Amino acid sequence: MPFIEVASADGVWTQALRVPNVRAEQVRRDLTELAHTWPVAAFLPGTPADPVAEVVLYRDPSRTYGTPDLER
Repeated sequence: MPFIEVASADGVWTQALRVPNVRAEQVRRDLTELAHTWPVAAFLPGTPADPVAEVVLYRDPSRTYGTPDLER
């Protein structure tokens, strides 16, 4: 299912990544580690029992991290 943009703001982005059918628990652990060093959130399409085939990363400006500059 394709995603469509319904609203936008400076510094907001999304990126879908295909992964080789990894267990959801492993993907969650890896993303949790990254979340402590990189302000990003993720969506894992499917159910918790399904292996993960795609991860949708998104960056949403926040009060904590602000809006990244263009280089970042």
